[in-house]
Amino acid sequence: MTPQEALTLVEVLAAGRDPATGAELPEDSPFNHPRVIRALYIATQAMAHWAERQSRAGPSQAGKPWPPEEDDRLAAAFDSGIDVAALARAHDRTEGAIRSRLVRLGRLAPSGRERLRPGSLAEALHRGARPGAPDGL
Repeated sequence: MTPQEALTLVEVLAAGRDPATGAELPEDSPFNHPRVIRALYIATQAMAHWAERQSRAGPSQAGKPWPPEEDDRLAAAFDSGIDVAALARAHDRTEGAIRSRLVRLGRLAPSGRERLRPGSLAEALHRGARPGAPDGL
């Protein structure tokens, strides 16, 4: 049974009909109890919401951890001038995830818009370095 078939079946029950025959359910059927009917309607809403979210499934890597090798590839590609949209497609992640990771890698300012050049003062400040202090202080 598919999720859509299950949703249809629960909707038919919520409407007071037998899913197999379409006939009206008897008055004394447990499915005609007001609380059960309400629960069935809530279930149909939840199932429909779930089905909608499934149909809008995002990139396959969305929400998955970032291995160090992927961080290296992302930083190198970004440093070579590839834009965020192309990086999102290449890494099968959302543009927001790419921007967030580039901020974490010190390649974008926290606003997610301004590029930080590796080795620049802005990049060093992003890493937490203090101007004029030796690295690591």
